[in-house]
Amino acid sequence: MVILSIATKQPMASLILTVGSKDWSDYSISYRMKFPAGKGGKLVTHIRMTDDYGRYSGIINNLTGSTAIKVGDSYYEERIASGFASTKADEWSEIQLIASGNNIKYLIDGKVVASAKDNRIKQGSGYISVTANSEVCVDDIVVNKI
Repeated sequence: MVILSIATKQPMASLILTVGSKDWSDYSISYRMKFPAGKGGKLVTHIRMTDDYGRYSGIINNLTGSTAIKVGDSYYEERIASGFASTKADEWSEIQLIASGNNIKYLIDGKVVASAKDNRIKQGSGYISVTANSEVCVDDIVVNKI
């Protein structure tokens, strides 16, 4: 078992892992994650990232319990779905972001916490990141073509 642990105090997000290629269209990214006790922040899973950084993003903020799916690029993001999911500090949760046709779904522990239909971005790679001043552990990363 390999566990990636990342903490950042940088003003920008830190990249954990990039997967796939720019011609991927229908696939899912899933993994286990936990925010260490006394730590936290935002964990972001991106799918269908294009050369100009357009992408769909599944976001969980353990400080507020909010979740969202956003579409956009480095300069502008639009929230296209939102929800609520509770994660407990120092306990593993299962995260999954799925892109299939025009359907984008964000699941936490097997439950859909946000979903949307959108056709703006058709293909691209995926990646996982944390936002500034965040700390998270990630394990068991799986990417499946659909």
